[in-house]
Amino acid sequence: MPPVTLAIASEHVTLLPQRAAYWHERETLLLTDLHLGKVETFAAYGVPLPDVMTRQLAALQALLNVFRPRRVLILGDLLHAPAGLTETMLEQVRAWREGSGCEFSVVPGNHDRHLEKVGRWWNMRVLPERHDEGPFTFLHEPTHVAGRFVFAGHVHPVVKLRTSVDTLKLWCFVVDSPDGALNSGVCTLPAFCDFTSGGTVDVRVAGRQVWAIAEGEVLPIQSAQSTGPRNAARAERPQRA
Repeated sequence: MPPVTLAIASEHVTLLPQRAAYWHERETLLLTDLHLGKVETFAAYGVPLPDVMTRQLAALQALLNVFRPRRVLILGDLLHAPAGLTETMLEQVRAWREGSGCEFSVVPGNHDRHLEKVGRWWNMRVLPERHDEGPFTFLHEPTHVAGRFVFAGHVHPVVKLRTSVDTLKLWCFVVDSPDGALNSGVCTLPAFCDFTSGGTVDVRVAGRQVWAIAEGEVLPIQSAQSTGPRNAARAERPQRA
C-alpha cells in the first residue's frame, strides 16, 4: 500500500508505520510521547521492569538513518517523571545524542518537568508550549486552532478492531478536520513509547479519519457502520467507564 501523505497548504507530511511523521519541506521528523525514564520511575518505587529505553533509542536511530532529517521535533512528554531522571539514564541519552547527527526540538508536555535542565544536558532546544511554523501549529494536547492545522500527541491513540471471533488493538493516527479538506484541523500522533497505555478513539466522529499501524503499514480504518460483511474487521465502539 502506498504511504499516507497529508497535503496541507502546499506542505506534505507522511504518516509512518514507525509511529512518527515526516514533514518533507522542512526535513523534520515528528514524534511524541517518548516518556524516557518511565522504567526508571517504576524501579524507583520498587517495581523492576525490563529495559525499554535502549530499544526506543535504537528505533529512533533507525528512523534517523532512513530519513536523514535536519531536525527531530518532539510534541511533548519527552520525559516521564523526575524520579526516572537517574544519572545512568541521563548519561545514556546524552551519549546517544552525541552521535545522533541532527537538531532536536521539544514542545513541552504535561510530564516534562525539569525539561529545560535536561534539554541543556542533551543538547535539545525547548520550544514554547505552542509552536507555530508555516501553516502548522505544534502542541502537546490536541486542540483546534482557528485557521491552523495542528499536530499533537498526549492521548496515545489506539483503535480497536473486531470480527465475530477476535479483537485487536492497534496504534493509530487520528485526523480531525471539520471541513474535510485539511485547511484546518488536528492530527494526533501515536505514542513513540512502547510501554504505555492507549486511549481508544471513536471512529464515528464527523470529520474524523483514522489510520491504524499494522504489519509495517499505515492503513485506513472504517467505522462499524460503513463495513459490510459480518466477519469484516471493523472499529469497536469505545466503552464508557
